Amino acid sequence: MITYTLALALCLAGWLLAVRDPFWAVVGMAVLLPFDFALELPPTVYTNEVYLLGVGLGFILRHFKQGSFWKDLGKVYWIFLPFMVAVALSALDAVDFWGVVKQCIRWGEFLLVMLVAGTCFRDHTRFNLLLRVIIGAGLLASLMGLTQHFTGLNLFSSSAGLDGMNQVKGVMRAHSTFGHANQFAGFLILLIPLALELFFEQQQPRGLVLMGVVVLILGLTLATTYSRGGWLSTFLAVGILLLYYIPKNILRSLLLFLVFIALLLVLPFYVSKLNSRLGSLTNVKEDTAVTGRVFYQKLGWRLIAQKPVFGHGGGNYLIAIQSSLKAYPGETPYLDKHIHNLYTQIGVETGLLGLAAFSFFIIMTFVRLLRNLKTIPTFADRAMLVALAASCLAFLFHNMFDVLVIYARGIHLALVIGIGFGYRRLVDRKPEPARSPA
Repeated sequence: MITYTLALALCLAGWLLAVRDPFWAVVGMAVLLPFDFALELPPTVYTNEVYLLGVGLGFILRHFKQGSFWKDLGKVYWIFLPFMVAVALSALDAVDFWGVVKQCIRWGEFLLVMLVAGTCFRDHTRFNLLLRVIIGAGLLASLMGLTQHFTGLNLFSSSAGLDGMNQVKGVMRAHSTFGHANQFAGFLILLIPLALELFFEQQQPRGLVLMGVVVLILGLTLATTYSRGGWLSTFLAVGILLLYYIPKNILRSLLLFLVFIALLLVLPFYVSKLNSRLGSLTNVKEDTAVTGRVFYQKLGWRLIAQKPVFGHGGGNYLIAIQSSLKAYPGETPYLDKHIHNLYTQIGVETGLLGLAAFSFFIIMTFVRLLRNLKTIPTFADRAMLVALAASCLAFLFHNMFDVLVIYARGIHLALVIGIGFGYRRLVDRKPEPARSPA
C-alpha cells in the first residue's frame, strides 16, 4: 500500500508541477536524479519513471493548450525522431516484442526530458538556479559515495557492494545510490565540466573558494569510483575547457592545471589501490575487464552482420547474445549484462539504421550547441555552451567502454542536452542580457 501511495504521489507531483510551471518540474528531476529506486509494482518501475509519467502528462496538456507542443518538437527536437523510428522498426524481427516496447518507453522518456528541460526557463536567473540544483544533487550523491569508500560500508545502495564490480582488491568503490561505480562515474562526468565552468566565472574570492571546493569534492569522488573510463572522459572535458579558457584567464587556467596534475601525482601514492588501478592501464592484455570488452565488440559486430538493417530488436540484446554463444560454445565471456559499448549495442539492437540515426542525433546536438559560437556577445555565455558540449562529449566518450544510457539512468544525459538546447535558445535572443556569475 505504501508503494502504491508513493508512486501516486510522485506521479501527481510531476503532473501538477508540469501543468503549473515546467521549470519546477525540471528542478524536481534534478533533485530526484541520483535517487532512483525500484518500486515493487507489477511490473517493477522506478521512482523517476513514475515522476516522469506525471511530468509528461502535465507537460503535454499544458503545451497542447498553448499550441506550442508540436512547434517545439518539430523545430528543435526532430533530430531525435529518426532514432525513435529506428527503435520502433527494430520490432520487425525481434524475438521479444515487449523488450522493444520497453526500449521505446525508455527513449521516449529521454525525449521528454530534453523537451521539458529545453523549454523550461526564459532567463539566466532560472538557468543559474537549475544549474545549482543539479550540481547540489551531485554534491550530495558524492558525499554519500565518499562515505561508502572511506568506511567500506555499502550504504545508500541496494547493490551487493563488494560483489566484484564495486570493489578493487577489497576496497569499496564509490557508487552512491547508483548500484555500480561506473554508472556513478557517468553521472559525475556530466557535472564536473559544468562545476568547473562556474569556478572559472566566479568574480569574488568567496565564490571562487566555494566552487573550488565543489570541483575538488566531485573530482575526488570520481577518483574513488576507480572508473578508468570515467577518468579518461573527465580529463578530456577538462582539457577542452582549459584550452578554451587559457586565452581569457591564463593564471586561473594554469592554477587549475597544476591542481589536476598534483592530484594525478599524489592520489596514487596516497591510495595504493588507486595506483594499482592506474597501473592496470599499461597491462591491458591481462585485464579481464579489457579482454572481456574486446570479446564483446567482436561478438557485437558479428550480431550486427546477422541482422544489419533493423537489428535484433530494442531490448533484445541478451536474447541475441545467448543465441550467438550457443552457436559458438567455445567462447566464454567475462561480461554478460551488456556489450560495454553503447554504439555497438545500438547497432545490435536497432541495426545500422538505428546506429546511423543515433549518430545523426549526436552530431546535430553539437551543431546546435556550438554553431556560430563567435556571434554570441558575452564570453561567459560562450564558455557555458562549451562546458555543456564538453560534458556531453565526455559522457558519450565514456559510453565507448560502458552502456550508461539504455540500461541505466540515461535521463541525466537528456537533462544536460535539454538545458543546453534551452540555454542556446536563451542566448540567441536579442537583445541578450549578460549572464551574472552563479
